[in-house]
Amino acid sequence: MHEFCNGIWREISHGIRTHLSAEAFQRWFAAIELVGADEFALTVKVPNSVYQFWIESNYLNVVESVVVSVLGSSRQIIFRAADTGTTDSTVYSELASQILGPGSLDEVRVLLSRG
Repeated sequence: MHEFCNGIWREISHGIRTHLSAEAFQRWFAAIELVGADEFALTVKVPNSVYQFWIESNYLNVVESVVVSVLGSSRQIIFRAADTGTTDSTVYSELASQILGPGSLDEVRVLLSRG
């Protein structure tokens, strides 16, 4: 199954790469591993919940489109985050730091409080 998943993921990631900048692909997709595949779903392992949140929010349509192109039909995309113990506040803190840079969390809190 491992080789099967690796082969599928190579094709899918190649397709995803054509839709993203090299930097975006390297940041969000290089560390992903396909750990399960069947005719209904693909299960991808991501390093943490931040990856899952960011990919679902920004790239899921690209992933789904490439999956259809590579496999010939759609699949549910299931994420398995390696850090299943993190809280939402931790996830958003990490996300803010990765996207906006260190120390930016206070700025995000101010913006959110203005609602």
